[in-house]
Amino acid sequence: MMRYEYAMVMEAANGTPLVEKRVLSRRRRITKESRGRANAKLRLIGLIVLSVMMIGLAGNLLFGPEVSAADEVNIITVTIGSGDSLWSIADEYGSDEADVRDTIKEITELNELNVQDSLFPGMTLKVPVISEN
Repeated sequence: MMRYEYAMVMEAANGTPLVEKRVLSRRRRITKESRGRANAKLRLIGLIVLSVMMIGLAGNLLFGPEVSAADEVNIITVTIGSGDSLWSIADEYGSDEADVRDTIKEITELNELNVQDSLFPGMTLKVPVISEN
């Protein structure tokens, strides 16, 4: 149910209107039924969000990086040469299926480095290499 409130502000001396103001106010009675519908909508939204998250997790587990039990991770030592970078080393020694950024992360964690750390010629790094058996 809508109700309009209409007000006029008059000038005291001559009685002419200075400002007209119309305000639309809508009062709605909150019932148990409307509250129940709102709660049902929130539960449905929560269920949809939870379902999407579970599908994403299942997809990641099913279609994630493929390292089988037959694959073995070996650690080799690489000596840094002039012009080498973490990207070039990860690209050269990383597996073809792995993303270079993931290989860089593994190298930095294995050597306790930050990505911003400088590499110098003659420096040695431990690099993970996957070999198929």
